[in-house]
Amino acid sequence: MKTETQRIGAFGFPSPKPLLPPSVIERSINSLASVVSFSSGLLLCSLLLNVILALIAFQKADVVPYVADGGVFGCQVAVMKEPE
Repeated sequence: MKTETQRIGAFGFPSPKPLLPPSVIERSINSLASVVSFSSGLLLCSLLLNVILALIAFQKADVVPYVADGGVFGCQVAVMKEPE
């Protein structure tokens, strides 16, 4: 059995997809918009989490200056106070 394609326009070119009512197209657009909204929210949450974790890492980092004095481990530099 042969299916007939719908013809649109003055020249009658065949349409590869059947015509859909606007409500079906609106539902598909709304579902895609919800996917985009979820993805955007997930991206913003992960960006915020990344910033928070970077700040925590900078606060927890223990930086102790050492000077190479010829030994295996070096010598820790004493922190001096600024003169008043």
